[in-house]
Amino acid sequence: MLQIKFSRLRTDPEEVSGDELSSVVGQASNVFADLEIRGENSILYEDDAFPIVELAHHLHEWLHGAMCAGRDFVFDSIFFEEPGEMAIRSSNERWTVTVAGGRVRAGDYTDAEMARAICDLMEALTERFVSRFHTDLAVTCRTGSCARWRA
Repeated sequence: MLQIKFSRLRTDPEEVSGDELSSVVGQASNVFADLEIRGENSILYEDDAFPIVELAHHLHEWLHGAMCAGRDFVFDSIFFEEPGEMAIRSSNERWTVTVAGGRVRAGDYTDAEMARAICDLMEALTERFVSRFHTDLAVTCRTGSCARWRA
């Protein structure tokens, strides 16, 4: 079972409030968290300052578009020198996750397993985001769109 988990949701810079906070959290690349990706009872990847909202946004777009067409996902962020710090690649109608620039792999996930991991991330992130920043994340990640994968 694939799990994409996070903790310590925060902004960069961390000490912002009021109107400034709205501006900072309005930019997906300014919100970070400790990220942990687990596959089959082992930790595949850990990062203590990962652009979690940016990742969630790109995963959401992929889940509802390219994944359905069988196309790969490659995370491209200004925070990493090369694209592919996290990638999800199609292999015989299943999915393989690669992290750390392709150095670590876990695989053989079905569409439903992959979608469940992404939707779980989206739902947890939306809940924590609203609680932490008192503003909605719906513009970036519409979790209601995960309903079709919850069958």
